[in-house]
Amino acid sequence: MSNGNIAHVQSLYAAFGRGDIATLLAGCAAEIDWETVGRPEDFPTIGPRKGVKAVEEFFRLVAENEEFSDFSPREFHAADDRVFVRGSYGLRIKKSGTAVTAEWMHVFTLKDGKVIRFREHTDTAQFAGAASDKFALARRFVDDVCNGRKLAVADEIFSADHSYHDPGSPWVGKGRAGMKELIGTYHRGVTDARWDVHAMTATADTVILRWTGSGTHTGDLLGLAPTNRKVRVDGIWMLRVAGDRVVENWNCWDTLGMLQQLGVVPQLGKAA
Repeated sequence: MSNGNIAHVQSLYAAFGRGDIATLLAGCAAEIDWETVGRPEDFPTIGPRKGVKAVEEFFRLVAENEEFSDFSPREFHAADDRVFVRGSYGLRIKKSGTAVTAEWMHVFTLKDGKVIRFREHTDTAQFAGAASDKFALARRFVDDVCNGRKLAVADEIFSADHSYHDPGSPWVGKGRAGMKELIGTYHRGVTDARWDVHAMTATADTVILRWTGSGTHTGDLLGLAPTNRKVRVDGIWMLRVAGDRVVENWNCWDTLGMLQQLGVVPQLGKAA
């Protein structure tokens, strides 16, 4: 029975892999109890469903909201009427373009050769964050404005009265023009400048990014003549969002470290 249950579950994964949702649904009982465990308000595919029609709607929402690059069931274990499957996936949330990679555990309960109960346990917080428009704005800022050098895109991301807070850059003005001047200054002074985001999280209205900036000082930078030295600095950026625009942000980064790497300020513990 255990081997037969595993074989049945494997056939359902195979059907999903080839896009044959009809065959997958045929392997489920009409009254199936189906749930991706988590808060339904966080993402369309999260929450409980009852019956084959509701499960069919679940897979419609999967196709509508997610684009898979990987879906890998890795381990199958059976006990009595249950099959436990451990796997992983990689996908892109279509609305925001944000990538999600996570491991999951699926638990199937079978009766008379059909699945009567299904539970998915995965990192639903990633889905909630990736689907947020706040994350999409933050990613566009980094990918298009900072790294893509499309300064005009800032007009679509920041509000007209946007405020920027950074103790190391008191010269930055308000509004979109201020943000374009800020990023443009580093584009001109560090011609291969790049911002790499290592982590991104959010509160109710604020996206928080942990980032590293790197590049070579080949142009005028805040009055500093080119040194042709490479720099690498770490920082934390916080973007507050209201509606569909970033209205305020705070940037705290290693300004001293940059000046030391450029030779403007002596390294601590070293002679000038």
